[in-house]
Amino acid sequence: MAPNALFWDVDTQQDFMDEDGRLAVPGAQEIVPNLEKLTNFAAERGIPIVASGDAHAPDDPEFEEFGRHCVAGTLGAEKISATRQEKCPALDRSVLPEFVNGLMGGTLGQILIQKQELDVFTVPMAEEVLARLKPEHVYVYGVATEYCVRATVLGLRERGYEATVIRDAIRGIDPDDTAEALEEMKEAGADLADTDEVLSALG
Repeated sequence: MAPNALFWDVDTQQDFMDEDGRLAVPGAQEIVPNLEKLTNFAAERGIPIVASGDAHAPDDPEFEEFGRHCVAGTLGAEKISATRQEKCPALDRSVLPEFVNGLMGGTLGQILIQKQELDVFTVPMAEEVLARLKPEHVYVYGVATEYCVRATVLGLRERGYEATVIRDAIRGIDPDDTAEALEEMKEAGADLADTDEVLSALG
């Protein structure tokens, strides 16, 4: 395993990533090859992946702003194949120590933190997972840049974790908002790098 590196996969779910998804992010299909590279590299090198994913109730109030998407148990809430390892169990408190030990020991490559809000850190288990893994550096990718990617990176920096945003493995919805979010993440102390740069550095 690369020393204390952690990959954080943000919301690479079918409703966001597929062209016909309920809340498709423009151009999301273009980053799929890099997402697959990152997933495969992590599996080969024993780098743990923490994935976040929306898991909404059918009547979630968020739908008033964003429209219906990623309802728990539906196909749209499933991760795309490029970012889904053979085992990607959803985390709950009863299995948190077991799953984190599996990530650290290499018997489990990926776990999923299900969330109902934009910010994964509204789920207390997210912070608990980080506290147990103690990563030296977190590499973040996924969608959408100005929403959940931004919230994840700023949350990591607020908690003192070194973070790199993999800029050719993210996509935003609005170009201006995306640029603003990237600048905000940089100002918060996050680095920006391309997929191949990250893999080379970790290789």
